[in-house]
Amino acid sequence: MPPFKKGGSFVRFFVEGSLPDVQSEEFFEALSNQRFRSIENAASEETSVGWVAPSDPSGQDFLRDDILLGDYVRLRIRIDKKKLPAAWLAIHMAAELRAREGQKISAREKKAIKADIEDRVLPRTLPSVSFVEVVLVPHDSLVLLFSSSAAAGAECAKLMHKTFGVSVVEVDPTSLAERAPVDRDRRQYLERCSPFSLRDSQQDDSRIELVREASPSRDTVDEPMTFDAEATR
Repeated sequence: MPPFKKGGSFVRFFVEGSLPDVQSEEFFEALSNQRFRSIENAASEETSVGWVAPSDPSGQDFLRDDILLGDYVRLRIRIDKKKLPAAWLAIHMAAELRAREGQKISAREKKAIKADIEDRVLPRTLPSVSFVEVVLVPHDSLVLLFSSSAAAGAECAKLMHKTFGVSVVEVDPTSLAERAPVDRDRRQYLERCSPFSLRDSQQDDSRIELVREASPSRDTVDEPMTFDAEATR
């Protein structure tokens, strides 16, 4: 199993909806239905996004011992993008135009030449490949995405919805406060709050106190997470 990187960043998401039992066949069937599918032989520009297991980047197998780590589920999102490099297109286009030197070529003909080049070259072009580590924490309804990229976050949200029919919301002070066990009066006050700047000398101190009380304690948020695969087998 590939290890986590020694350093990096991650973004937390709350899961809105119910995930299936991670020990159930339903869970593994859902993963398999949204597994990564290769576009290596595609003849057009495409993007493929899907789940893979840490030890199988092809997306063919999801072994329990590979992805279940105690109360956690470790997965990867594989993102392949097939696109003809602009430099290659320019090279082939120049060669075609040289072969027709002296001929008057219309814009429509140039467009047809470009399409023909893409049809011939794209099947031989390998897609770019990237992986994003994901950890599901079902008992806390959390998703940890080991990337701070907005594009990766969007792909993760779409894949979670396709796979399990759930939505995800990025964890921030507002979403933390909305889920905090505060009394009715404070919750009503929270609903009336609007964004404010900590630099504002006229800021309302009671708002700061509410956010402090609503936020989890430091030892439950900032402690690094570690996974001992051997201990959980």
